[in-house]
Amino acid sequence: MSRSLILKNFIMNRFLLVFFALLIPTLLASQTYLARVKAGGKWGYIDISGKAAIPPKFDDAQSFSEGMAAVKVEDLWGFIDHHGNWVVRPRYQEAGDFHEGRARAKSDDNWGFINPQGEWAINPAFAEAFDFIEGAAKVNSIGAGWGFVGPNGEWIIYPWYEETSHFKEGLVKARKEILWGYLNRDGEWEIQPQFERAGDFSEGMARVLVNNMWGYVDKQGNWIIRPRFTDAEDFSDGMAIARAPGNLKYGFIDTGGSWAIKPVYGGAKPFKEGIASVAMKSDWGYINKEGTYLIEPEYAVTFEFDNGIAVVQRKMKLIYITIDGSTLASTKYDFAGKFVNGVARVRNGLKWGYISTDGTSLIPTDYSFADDFVKIGSPIVENR
Repeated sequence: MSRSLILKNFIMNRFLLVFFALLIPTLLASQTYLARVKAGGKWGYIDISGKAAIPPKFDDAQSFSEGMAAVKVEDLWGFIDHHGNWVVRPRYQEAGDFHEGRARAKSDDNWGFINPQGEWAINPAFAEAFDFIEGAAKVNSIGAGWGFVGPNGEWIIYPWYEETSHFKEGLVKARKEILWGYLNRDGEWEIQPQFERAGDFSEGMARVLVNNMWGYVDKQGNWIIRPRFTDAEDFSDGMAIARAPGNLKYGFIDTGGSWAIKPVYGGAKPFKEGIASVAMKSDWGYINKEGTYLIEPEYAVTFEFDNGIAVVQRKMKLIYITIDGSTLASTKYDFAGKFVNGVARVRNGLKWGYISTDGTSLIPTDYSFADDFVKIGSPIVENR
């Protein structure tokens, strides 16, 4: 390679490094977060500084999803963008959020699905309908059972089933008569109905009940952990809560079914971020995956850690703590939400507001309701 070409490549690489170094902070700074709030009996949206991005003027409203939010004016629902402009003017009896480019909407007492332009992608013909998950939406066909449709209304699974969950990791549990099995996206039984009860797949396994004992199967229906537990939960973070016959205490099993943490707890919640909440008598604390206490049991109620912060209840009030057990601030709340982009919603009495991760009040408790902040994505535009 010639010296001039080497020099040219060096200059170009340096230019790209500088370009992206300048661009990335700009992109991060331009990200928009909005939260729905209620004030004076009307709904609107505020930005993360507390400024009214869309003043309260709607009779009801949902959070933003895929760049749009469902809002209600008088008796009808439509959709707005994050500037408050109408994308789809009010015309529906009810409406849900956009998921995978489709939103549930109700017209003439039947549910269908619309596209981002407000056109019927799937005509309203269902008694009930749920959001799209993994490319399929659960629907109840009038006069039939539960089934699943694709984004253009095609039947993925015909409405033949008394009860189903939603697709998870490519399979969905379904009940035919009294037994549960698992269907694939072709509507075929991947695992034949044979279980008294069943959970959704999580981390490649599903908990199932046979002869009143819980075990775990893989996606082909092979036993990973044979039924031997009187109680069992889904796997999370590589472990599952379980209880053995003749023991009222809970512990954690590994993916082979062995006790990773012995059953000595009166209650337990799933692992997340390597931390689980457990109860000794009536008090809750937190352990790591070795079963060592990170925070001794001292709280009446605990919630999972999220980005190193958890909500706990002490003396009928909620506070925020960190992994070392220290509190973020001395303020106590009647409600405390999770942090989103460094901001959490809180309530004292009937008023809602927002705080930062150091416990400082960012947005005063001026609202009769406040929701979590949501990052605003770009609306999905379909190719036609």
